[in-house]
Amino acid sequence: MEKQGRGRPAAPAGSGSGSSSRSRSRFPPPQSKRASPPPSFVTREAMMQYLEDERILREEAIQTVYDRLDSLEIEMTTLEAWITKLELGDQVANQRP
Repeated sequence: MEKQGRGRPAAPAGSGSGSSSRSRSRFPPPQSKRASPPPSFVTREAMMQYLEDERILREEAIQTVYDRLDSLEIEMTTLEAWITKLELGDQVANQRP
């Protein structure tokens, strides 16, 4: 399966490579970096800039999640390789008289 890196689109709910058993409820929703309610805008341009800044923050948060998922997939693959190696070692050890 081909790995997708930065900027990959979000997968539809329920799709993926066997990851549907993972509990997503363990992780709290990300908190907004904005500590106060949206400001009242004097001009349309100010409102548009604010919305653009918020969109960028959301995209960065999503990319951070994808980067972490990629990292976890690599760690999982490494662990699976070690488990396989240990299982093969056990099989060889059990076959010796």
